[in-house]
Amino acid sequence: MAFKCPKCGGGTHTRDSRSTAYGVRRRRKCDDCEYRFSTHESVADIARADWEIQRRRLLGKLVGLKDAIEECVSHTEGGSDEGVPEVSGGSKEDRQE
Repeated sequence: MAFKCPKCGGGTHTRDSRSTAYGVRRRRKCDDCEYRFSTHESVADIARADWEIQRRRLLGKLVGLKDAIEECVSHTEGGSDEGVPEVSGGSKEDRQE
């Protein structure tokens, strides 16, 4: 999470982090006016941020999968099977011994 300075609205960075019984306490310092302040992040806030990271990662994978499928479809629609692997499963009778 990116925090802005409550005094001037500038960017901040974390100076110190400590675990507490209820979450994490972070000491922050403004990059512009050097104002120092604390934030208290609960376990729910941290879990929500982790969920958001996982969601973005999954969406990126889905976009990549969609692009790969579109590329395969464009190859097969053009009539060229070059680069597309041959898949042969045979009939059900062929697989039984």
